[in-house]
Amino acid sequence: MAPRLRLLSSDRPRDGEAGFALIEVIVSAAVLAMVALAVLAGVDAAGRSTGREKAKAVAVSLAEQDQERMRGIAAKQVTDVSQLGPYTINGASYAVDSKAEWIDDATGGTDSCANSGANASYIRMTTTVRASNLTNPVVVSSLVEPPISSADAGEGYLAVQVNDRNGTGVPGVAVHGAGPTTDDATTNQAGCAVFGRVGVGDYDFKLTKTGYVDEFGNSPGLKKKVSVVQAAKTVAAVKFDQAAPLTLTFETSDPTKPSKTLASSAGTVSAVDSEAPALLTWGTLGTPLSSMPVMLFPFNTPYGSVYTGSCDDADPLTVVGSSYYSTYPGPFAAKPGQTGAVKLHQPPMPVQVSSSGTAVSSATVWATGSCDMGSGRERFALAVTTTSSGPSNKAGWISRTSGTYDPGLPYGTYDVCAKVSGPRWVLKNGIVLKDPTKGQSSGTMTIDATSSMTFNPDSTKCPA
Repeated sequence: MAPRLRLLSSDRPRDGEAGFALIEVIVSAAVLAMVALAVLAGVDAAGRSTGREKAKAVAVSLAEQDQERMRGIAAKQVTDVSQLGPYTINGASYAVDSKAEWIDDATGGTDSCANSGANASYIRMTTTVRASNLTNPVVVSSLVEPPISSADAGEGYLAVQVNDRNGTGVPGVAVHGAGPTTDDATTNQAGCAVFGRVGVGDYDFKLTKTGYVDEFGNSPGLKKKVSVVQAAKTVAAVKFDQAAPLTLTFETSDPTKPSKTLASSAGTVSAVDSEAPALLTWGTLGTPLSSMPVMLFPFNTPYGSVYTGSCDDADPLTVVGSSYYSTYPGPFAAKPGQTGAVKLHQPPMPVQVSSSGTAVSSATVWATGSCDMGSGRERFALAVTTTSSGPSNKAGWISRTSGTYDPGLPYGTYDVCAKVSGPRWVLKNGIVLKDPTKGQSSGTMTIDATSSMTFNPDSTKCPA
């Protein structure tokens, strides 16, 4: 009989705890892994902590070195201390911020333009070091009493307060002071630039910040003649705000066609504002422009009038009357940083130059206005136009440039001198340009340069 195969089997019953040994091994391995991870994390944390401590030690060392550097700078220059770095040490980059500021002896607070003390007695030097491997920056600060040599008998204390149109301090303005002591400072968050102790005497200041102007539209801004006296605190107040750029263009009227306007030019422009310290003027007399960009200080009140010319006598509100601004641009409200455009109207000059009763195509003409420039009245060099545009009777019309009718004169009263040839001038006094469309209320006037008037009747009006 052939043998039969038999499956092996256990005659014992299965144990109920079979397989638990494998589970125990897996659990033990997991516990061991967690313990190992915890140990490694602890080692890593200790390593990071050691790295931070090393980084902090480097930062402290850099801060102490910077403090020593600032102590070696003269008291008068230390508030403008230069910045050093960044430094790369052990693969890490360290940024060092150096700052020095006067502090008030009485309060211990940062000195400002509002402090009532006569001067600031100490300088606080602060160094801040930052790095990517530092959780918090390292800050080291110290107080230094300026040496006696920084407070000589011939010195006072100086600061400049820079405010915007609302009286709020303007930070980040570079202020250059020139006088017995020449120095630079930058306004802090309160708008105060502290110069500290300076020589007694008069100072002029220049203020610089991109896009900002002073009350006169100057950029850089200017502040003149601030007096510093012995052992006293002087605070110069300046208004400085974001400019309101304004582009001006000009027009005049055709005296033979009152409803028609023509392009014009102007050399000077003035503006009036109730908050302005004086009449504001721009441009150069004798250099007429077809357009003129100006920078206005954004006063809270509108500019009551903007007009061509360089004195009150040229203001249409004075010459023409309030009716002028019912037709032409009136008050202009300037806003910080807001641009604008205005076209200013000038009166025509309805005057022709003739010789023996015939209008001429060339002549030498001077118009002397009523504006007193200090060194003399405003004088305009004019010509006689022969252009085919403008007045229909083209010959002999007075213009600012030859070839086109453009008198380019502000409103006001003029004395006009004319000559065709030779040394003889003809003078016409009191030509009043006050009508926006006709110029003179009486209409066209003729100056006959052949009339027998005195040679150079008035040297202040007719050139030699």
